[in-house]
Amino acid sequence: MAWVVVPGSNDIWEYDDDPQLGTLANANAKVQDDPNAGPADEYYRANGIVLNGIRSFTPTGGNTQETYVKCRKVLPLDKIYTSSNENGPWSELSKNYYDARVL
Repeated sequence: MAWVVVPGSNDIWEYDDDPQLGTLANANAKVQDDPNAGPADEYYRANGIVLNGIRSFTPTGGNTQETYVKCRKVLPLDKIYTSSNENGPWSELSKNYYDARVL
């Protein structure tokens, strides 16, 4: 696992290139539906495949949508987080959006 700067985010966001939360072990992980077994990872409730921290999905007749599944905001710390959010909360970000900003 490594935190990697999201290209196009002006070094404000980083994503985990190998997220390992709860049931999120790899691209073949299953959704954890037992409410008594702890928190479930919502990444696998969405359609698509997760590889290297990016979920890809192509709807029928549509364009491929890519999403960074586990992101943290690193700058500016004083606006949302007073310190590192190493233990959460995390966000998802549209890779398509940030890729368009790099061009």
